[in-house]
Amino acid sequence: MRRGGEELEIDLLLVNNDAVVMVEVKNTLQVDDMCKFLEDLKQFLDFFPNYQGYRRFGAVAVGINESADRYA
Repeated sequence: MRRGGEELEIDLLLVNNDAVVMVEVKNTLQVDDMCKFLEDLKQFLDFFPNYQGYRRFGAVAVGINESADRYA
């Protein structure tokens, strides 16, 4: 989503009665990815003011290798 020259990318947004979860999906998670995601979380209400008053959460979904998938 773009607003006023800034951009916010949300891979998955989950909403219920009083909570919203912003999910970042990555095959391989890097430190820079987390830094960007944390900044996006801070800007969330600037882009979606209608969620003011909701509990806000961030989550990361990360790809795993085949053996870990079987173990899980």
